[in-house]
Amino acid sequence: MAHLQSEHARVTVRPHLQARISAWLEILAIAAQCAIVFMLLAFSLLFTPTFTYRFHVPGPNSIMERMNFSMGLPSLGFIGGLIVFILLVLLVSSLLARMPRRGMLLFLLAFVTVAQLGWILAIDLADYQYPDSSSLMDAAASILQGRTEKFAPDYCTPGNMPTGCIKLPSPYAYFSWYPFQSGPLLWFIGIFALFGIGNITAFQIVNALMVTGITAILWWFGSALGLDRRGLAAFTALCCTCLPLLMYCAFVYTNAVGLCFMLLGALLIGRALAARSNIVSLVLLAIAFVVFGLGMLFKTTYIIVLLAAIIAIALTVLRCGKRYWLLIAVIPLTWVAKTISGLSIRFLESWSGQSFDKSMPMLSWIAIGLDHPKGAVPGWWGPNAVDTWTLSGGDYQVQLDTAKHTIQHALTGFAKSPMSAVEFFVAKLTSEWSEPTFMTGLYSQMGRSASGFSGVAGVVLNPKGGFVLDYENVAMSGMYLFAFVGIVALVRRLFVEREQSHEADAVYARSLLSVAFLGGFLCYVLWEAKGIYTLPFYLMLIPLAAYGVQAALAGISQLNGIRRSRSDSVQ
Repeated sequence: MAHLQSEHARVTVRPHLQARISAWLEILAIAAQCAIVFMLLAFSLLFTPTFTYRFHVPGPNSIMERMNFSMGLPSLGFIGGLIVFILLVLLVSSLLARMPRRGMLLFLLAFVTVAQLGWILAIDLADYQYPDSSSLMDAAASILQGRTEKFAPDYCTPGNMPTGCIKLPSPYAYFSWYPFQSGPLLWFIGIFALFGIGNITAFQIVNALMVTGITAILWWFGSALGLDRRGLAAFTALCCTCLPLLMYCAFVYTNAVGLCFMLLGALLIGRALAARSNIVSLVLLAIAFVVFGLGMLFKTTYIIVLLAAIIAIALTVLRCGKRYWLLIAVIPLTWVAKTISGLSIRFLESWSGQSFDKSMPMLSWIAIGLDHPKGAVPGWWGPNAVDTWTLSGGDYQVQLDTAKHTIQHALTGFAKSPMSAVEFFVAKLTSEWSEPTFMTGLYSQMGRSASGFSGVAGVVLNPKGGFVLDYENVAMSGMYLFAFVGIVALVRRLFVEREQSHEADAVYARSLLSVAFLGGFLCYVLWEAKGIYTLPFYLMLIPLAAYGVQAALAGISQLNGIRRSRSDSVQ
């Protein structure tokens, strides 16, 4: 995964209209990202949402998906901590920059892997009780055991109520509500078939390997973005100090798996754009879209990354002025990816002999995202959509009409009271982007710990907060600050160099990271909210934050050079 740019990837920007349009569109996209990151930085400084607990101990029966919002100017302690964090990142980056590039990458991947394995051992979960994960584990076990009767429509109905029905919805109801969960189900089946039914630790270890893969791919994007040795050292420092990245593996679900596949597909497109021959380029492009299909199979909302990749391809092709056939090739390949992402429900229907076509419409998730259930966080999950499905017997039109009514009611209320709209979206956005753990702390305690969450786990998951949560809060603001500096530096550079030659993979990497982030942000303004949903797009800021550190170190070096030259002239 070393720096893969090569001479054949270099292209000269010719003064044609398409190149100028592409250059300005890229600058506008990154400038829009800059404005959003600045807003998120301000939110992180002014708000600190934290999850509430029933008891003073961590665990699934204690933590709740409800939040306390602390609001106000940052304290002197926070400001001091942020300054220390910034100085430490700059110092560590300077020290790590002395390592060879390959050695630095190996160190980073080893550290990320070992830290995740250490976290898995620290929480030591014997089971996992998060509702979606529990339903998927139960369904996977039923399939591996050949228990097709559990998928019948009358299972878990009056007269047919086994013990398991008390805690979980019936598989038929669950996959009728969420047919897209059949993709994650395949992953659960695979893990349990290989390592044993209910093997939570194996699932988390595989997650850890996927997160390591994500880190390696983001390293490549950083290299293509223009990170030199100091920038890559900063990338290493930021990854090693990003606790949400290192705790992501604890979530027994396919978020990390899907993200790894999507970023791998995005990387393959970058290599396709830089390939010497058209045949190699087409083969890599085809493989990339197959990988995209697998990524969307495991997490459907990651279609955002696919759409961002298509836009990035268009911007790169227009900027470079060659391989326009790629714009045509992506059309059938997008259909292939979408088809692959829908294969899982066909498998489930074939195996169970049931039809799961009575699903909830897409508008239901936007209705959830614009609703504010009593006692819940604005825009977070509420039972209304499932209740409507149950009462209507899965009638699609009834659900659609109900969702439209909810959305219209919310928008009418916002129009009548703009201040309520501001309060709603500020609360929603801060709950998604300013909660320091991005829900990785919550998902790390969604099961019974064999060690009782003692030792390191108890310190990190302390319901009272403590210094670890304070550190995560500071580190999150530091990440936003460095990302803002990096994006400003990048916009300035692109504006100055808008008529100069650029490399295809550099144009693509910048566009992909920017457009994917914008897509993720805009999606979750309206969609059902969760910090774990926005975490992938937060992680995509790391290469840009590293670019900010690189720019800062370059500025410091320049200032030191000016001081030395002035000192020499005086002497």
